[in-house]
Amino acid sequence: MGSVRSKITLTAVIVTAVALALAAAFLLRGLRGSLLAEIDDSVSDQAWDISVAVEDLATLNANPILNDQETLQVVFDDTGELYLANDIGVDGAEIVAELPFEQADFVDEPLVVDASIETATDTPGSEKMRAALAPVVLLDAADTDPLTYVLIGRSIGSVDSTVAATRTQLLIVFPLLTAFVGLLAWWLTGRALRPVELMRREVDDISAGDLSRRVSQPGSQDEIGSLAETMNGMLTRLEGSSTRQRQFVSDAAHELRTPLASIAAQLDVDATHPDTADLSQTAAAVRGEVGRMQHMIDSMLQLARSDQGRTLEVNRLVDLDELVRTSAQRVPKPEHITLDVTRVSPTEARGDEMALVRLFDNLIANAYRHASTRVDLGVGADESGVWVTVDDDGSGIAVAERDAVFERFVRLDEARTRDGGGSGLGLALCRDIAVQHGGNVFVVDSPIGGAEFVVRLPASGSTSLG
Repeated sequence: MGSVRSKITLTAVIVTAVALALAAAFLLRGLRGSLLAEIDDSVSDQAWDISVAVEDLATLNANPILNDQETLQVVFDDTGELYLANDIGVDGAEIVAELPFEQADFVDEPLVVDASIETATDTPGSEKMRAALAPVVLLDAADTDPLTYVLIGRSIGSVDSTVAATRTQLLIVFPLLTAFVGLLAWWLTGRALRPVELMRREVDDISAGDLSRRVSQPGSQDEIGSLAETMNGMLTRLEGSSTRQRQFVSDAAHELRTPLASIAAQLDVDATHPDTADLSQTAAAVRGEVGRMQHMIDSMLQLARSDQGRTLEVNRLVDLDELVRTSAQRVPKPEHITLDVTRVSPTEARGDEMALVRLFDNLIANAYRHASTRVDLGVGADESGVWVTVDDDGSGIAVAERDAVFERFVRLDEARTRDGGGSGLGLALCRDIAVQHGGNVFVVDSPIGGAEFVVRLPASGSTSLG
C-alpha cells in the first residue's frame, strides 16, 4: 500500500463500508420500530374498542370472535378464568402470570407489552407477540367479583421475517456497492493522478545539464494545474540560478586570469632581462595585483554565502555616522580628491557592523575611482528611515544603466573599469548587504554633477530582515 492511489482507494472502501454498516443498522432498527408501531396501534385500537363496547356477559358473548391466525383475542379475569378466546389452547393462568398488571393505569389507553404465550395451536404463529391489555367493566358484576380484561395480541413473526429478509438483501447489496465505490475510487484517482505521473516522468528526464525543459501543463484550474505551474516556476528559477552560477564562474575565471597574467608577464620580463630588472618595482606591482585578487576573492566568497541563504545578524544597534567616517579614513583617498563630510550627522540603525563597513568601503572606493575632484558623504534620517549618500563629481551613470551597475562583473565603460582598480563585484555586494538589512541601494543624479549612491535602511526601531 505504498502508492497514493492504493491509499485513497483503501480509505474510500473503509469509509464506505463503515457508513453503509451504520446506515444498515439504523435502517433495520427503524424498519423494526415502524412495523412494531403499526402492530401496537392496531392491537391497542382493537382492545380499546372491545373494552368500551362490552357492558355485560351477554354483550361479551355476542361480540364476534376474530378469525385471524396472526391475532390472539382473549377476555379473562385476574384469576385466570377465560370468558372468550379465539385459540382453544390458551391458558388463562399463563396469561395472568405473563402480563405486568402493576404497570397499567388504563386512564387513556391500553397497556401494550411484549408477550410470549404458549398455545396449543398455531394460531398466533409465534410465541412472541405484541399484546394490548385493556379493562372490561361489566355492569352486572358484583364488587367482589374478579376484574375482567381483554387482551389483543399479534405475532411479531412477520416483523422478524421482514427484518431478516431486509438484512439478507443488505448483506448482498452493500458489499457490491462497496466494491463499486472502491473500483470507482481507483479509476477516478488514477485519472486524477495521471498528470502527476506524467510530470514525474518528465522531471525524471530533466538533467542538470539541460534545465530548459518544462513539465506539461494539464490546463485545469485546480491543484494539479497549480502544481505544474509551481514546478515550472521552480525549473525556471533553477535554470536562472544555474545560468548565473556558470556565468559567475566564467566571469570569476576571466577576472582572475588578468592579474595572474600581469604577474606572470612582469616575472617573465625580469627573468629575460635580469640586468635591467627592478625587483622592488616588480614586488610592488605583484603585491598590488595580489591585493586586488584577495579583494575580489573576498567579495566572491561574501556573495556565495549570500546565495547559499546565509543571513546577517542585523539586530545590533550601530552608529552609521561613525561607520561612514571610519570607512572614509580607511579607504585610500587620491591626492586630487577633496572629501566633504559636513552632511554626516549622528544617526543610529540596526545592522551587522562588519557588513555595513564593507558596504561603505566599497561605495567610497567606487566614488574615489570615478570622481574628478570631489566626493561628498551624507548620513541622516527622515520619516522613511535612515539614509547614507555617497556623491562624486565624475561623469555620472546613464538612467538606463543604473540597475545594471549592481550586477556582478558589470562594467559600463573604460572610465569606470579595471584601470581604477575595480573588480565589478563591489556594487553587487553593496546591494546584497543593503537588501539583507531590509533596505536597498540605488543611483540618482548627484547635485555636484556626477552619480549619487543612496543607501536606504529601516529606522533603528523597525529593522526588517528582508
